[in-house]
Amino acid sequence: MKTCIVDCLKAQGDTTNAKIIGKITTNLYQDGMLTFMSPGHGNELLPAGPIEIIQSGGINRNDLARALGLTVTQAHIAGLFGALKDAGAPITRQQPDWQHMVAQACCKELYGKICLCEPC
Repeated sequence: MKTCIVDCLKAQGDTTNAKIIGKITTNLYQDGMLTFMSPGHGNELLPAGPIEIIQSGGINRNDLARALGLTVTQAHIAGLFGALKDAGAPITRQQPDWQHMVAQACCKELYGKICLCEPC
């Protein structure tokens, strides 16, 4: 979606806004509690949204049971990507690799507990 918006702005000659929008990180945004994640590189877990869930074959009863078995704390840990960014947490401005750090922490805390969405 971001790429299409950037392309449309460029086609209209609005390169200034196209550059601004092009720099926006959009691949890790999920605000609030999460119960589904996707494996990242190495020991990382990343937020899984509707597209990742569909790519993994959807949700079955076992997935729902696992999701309902998570604690509120665990679901909030999974949602840290959006929460930290939305709150303007200092780590998002001071640590260039904050998303990698959160992804590793999610893996450490949630692996084997949260539903994993892996492409079929």
